[in-house]
Amino acid sequence: MKEILEFLEQERVIHRSKDKWYWMSESFPAEGISLRSASSENFAIIDITDGARVIGEVDRFSAPMMIHEKAIYIHEGEQYQIEKLDYPERKAYARKVKVNYYTDANLAVNIRVLDVFKEEKTVKEIKYYGEVMVTALATMYKKIKFHTHENIGSGPINLPEEEMHTASYWLCILPEVTAKFQPDEIQSGLMGLCNVITNIAPIYLMCDPRDVRGVFQVKSPFTDMPTIFIYDNHPGGVGLSERLYECHTEILKTSRDVIRNCGCENGCPSCVGPVNEVGLNSKGAALRIIEEVLGA
Repeated sequence: MKEILEFLEQERVIHRSKDKWYWMSESFPAEGISLRSASSENFAIIDITDGARVIGEVDRFSAPMMIHEKAIYIHEGEQYQIEKLDYPERKAYARKVKVNYYTDANLAVNIRVLDVFKEEKTVKEIKYYGEVMVTALATMYKKIKFHTHENIGSGPINLPEEEMHTASYWLCILPEVTAKFQPDEIQSGLMGLCNVITNIAPIYLMCDPRDVRGVFQVKSPFTDMPTIFIYDNHPGGVGLSERLYECHTEILKTSRDVIRNCGCENGCPSCVGPVNEVGLNSKGAALRIIEEVLGA
């Protein structure tokens, strides 16, 4: 610690008086720390409706989904359309509009395990907690009408891939369970189960739903088996996935109850997801997977 203080004194960042050290730099350290994201590479959103003023910031990993060109960005109850995204300069230029829709970007996500911190195996599953590399590519956006949620248009997103080191919790389903399912049931069941866990996780974590993301792999390159990843949607991770690892069984039981108690027939946004996205047998397959894992 003494060496660090002496170095900072030489750089004229701090000043020593007797046995105390005082900050003397022109800028305060907190100015370089964002309360919204752990990333320092944020994109500024500039309102150009009448002059130019900064109305918000978005972290780099979320920028392709939230502030791509033609995206609808909402700030203080007002709608803004992103007219131009200057990617190298990290600036998005928006203009105030009044439209009856919002935009939703499709994201192709690939996840790769870098390190395992914790691991626990049972007869039918293995749960992990560790560090991962998430690669995401925004491919297109949809215009979703308010209230009816109709798809009223779409467009391409032409932006580069984004990479993020973060922490993740993941669940691997062992062959003792998957042997009882058809290949299409495994895929639709994993998709539905991933959606359910991602939806209920913020309740246990007391976080914003956008703070965690989920992705499934029918045959993970790391486990070589069906796997569901739930990762912190922040660079470096903020401890959310470690908490999921700790309450793993409780999360599965709650997911089972959510699926069982939902009044839909084949799936809906309240449980495994819309039928046209997850398939007709997703709800039943997801419930069977959970029951097999829990031993019900």
